[in-house]
Amino acid sequence: MSTLTGLLTSEIHLHVYSLLVLLCTAFLLGLLFLIWQSNANHSISKRILALMLASIALMALSFVLRRELGPAADWSYLLTSVQMAYGPLFYFYTRTLTESNFVWLRRYWWHFLPLPVSVMLWWLQWPFPTAYGQYLPCLLEASCSLAYMNRLPHIIMTWISLVCYAVLVLRLLTPYEEKIKSSHSAIEDINLRWVKALSWTLLILTTLAIIFELGRHLGLKSMVTGGHMQALALFLVSFLLVRYGMQQMEIKHEESSLQVEPTEETVALKDKQVYKGKKYQTSSLSVQQAANVWEKLQQLMATEMPYRQQGLKVLDLAKMLHVSVNHLSETINGYAQLSFYDFINQHRVDEAARLLLDPRAGHLSVTDIGFQAGFNSNSTFFSHFKKSFGQTPKQYRQKNMTNTS
Repeated sequence: MSTLTGLLTSEIHLHVYSLLVLLCTAFLLGLLFLIWQSNANHSISKRILALMLASIALMALSFVLRRELGPAADWSYLLTSVQMAYGPLFYFYTRTLTESNFVWLRRYWWHFLPLPVSVMLWWLQWPFPTAYGQYLPCLLEASCSLAYMNRLPHIIMTWISLVCYAVLVLRLLTPYEEKIKSSHSAIEDINLRWVKALSWTLLILTTLAIIFELGRHLGLKSMVTGGHMQALALFLVSFLLVRYGMQQMEIKHEESSLQVEPTEETVALKDKQVYKGKKYQTSSLSVQQAANVWEKLQQLMATEMPYRQQGLKVLDLAKMLHVSVNHLSETINGYAQLSFYDFINQHRVDEAARLLLDPRAGHLSVTDIGFQAGFNSNSTFFSHFKKSFGQTPKQYRQKNMTNTS
């Protein structure tokens, strides 16, 4: 009882930096609990996101232990091996977001093999840092300690892992963006730009970490180390995961069909396309069928103006025309030479340009006109409009109104 009383009444001294890390760790653990208990659409995505946050929290805890307890907490270096899980977890988390039918397979566990290898290497280096033979020497022996030389193999393994998996994630995002543009007219909530930003963050900060560590090997003194860059990377990763990851789990992707490109060349004749050949690559769509679908589509766009519907999908348009999604996608690709996304938003831009010069719409603001034309965000409206006309909607309205006067 006296021992417990002594523990409760004794003072605890922590560095301010350690206190901040512990507060952030407690916040991450709270989010981890919320994610685990959430009823998200993607259960695998939820679990991987939770594991990412848990590994970051574990790494932060090992840092505090070494900083506050010194050599007595050298065993916590074993916990730093979770760094080898960041890259694979990030990669598979992205796959759960880009593949609606993603299923975990046994062979995926091989991606996590470097983690137990790192743990085993730490074990061979024990007792740390008096062991010899399992470390990489610095170019200048005076530039780093034996403790650092023991950690160097793990640091290099982490660099390689982060760079490789960040590149793999970027390679996943390019075909994903093409896929959603073939089926959605509004992609702001599902374009995963935040994942791309996260990947570039890892690449840039890991590159800076390598530069700083090379300088350290050459004997250059600096207050900033590669470890600081890696810590900053993890902080930004945590922020982006918390900011966007939980929201992303609630978004349900509707897969319609993959975009199919025509196999034959097309020749432009004034305002329409004439197709050479009989069929498209993956369907029975013939030249005459494509012409009929295109004619029906043009009539529908002129009379019903479905592009005014915010969040319009290719599946919705195909139902209006009573044609298959594949046939509609192929027809738009061939005749308009655009994805469904660009095709619909071009009609929205043209409609917005017409409304901007319509005296009956003079009471509407530029923002109102963008929404009325079918855009569901100002940024998307301004971006597409400026791309088409080389000026903002407001500038376009003022300039043409002046010319008319």
